[in-house]
Amino acid sequence: MNNRFKKKRKESKFMGALANEERSWGIGPDGIVVGPKVASGPLPTWDDLSNRGSKAVPDAVIEAESKKAGKFRSLPLFLLMLLFAMIGTLYVRHVYDAQKLLSHVQQLRKENIRLHLERNRLNAEYDRITEPQTLVEAAKRLGLVEGHHYADDILIPQSGLIP
Repeated sequence: MNNRFKKKRKESKFMGALANEERSWGIGPDGIVVGPKVASGPLPTWDDLSNRGSKAVPDAVIEAESKKAGKFRSLPLFLLMLLFAMIGTLYVRHVYDAQKLLSHVQQLRKENIRLHLERNRLNAEYDRITEPQTLVEAAKRLGLVEGHHYADDILIPQSGLIP
């Protein structure tokens, strides 16, 4: 057969139940890929995991650590949280006020455009009313008569020659 799928033996002190077991990858007799063997047996209990049964950590060390934890003051943490809450509140308020101000500015721009259009309309109407042709017709309807012409119009030729 192929040396590639030859079973290997590994010794390890960290593998527990798998320390002396055969472990390899390969193809089994039925053609299925086989992986490393997994240990079977009972799982550890909470007491095994908590190290309470063994004296790995002395009680004096645990008591010293709990005293250090007892010295922790919550006032600085509370003040820090309060500061962050105030900053967050001020930021949200700032965003809200900026949006409100933007909508107000947009309304004022619309009003400004409307007033410019109204002014242009009124200027056009004033120009139409005060044009000389309209004033002469209105004066004739009121019975006014044209005055004397004191002189004829002076024409300036475009070519520079006097006719």
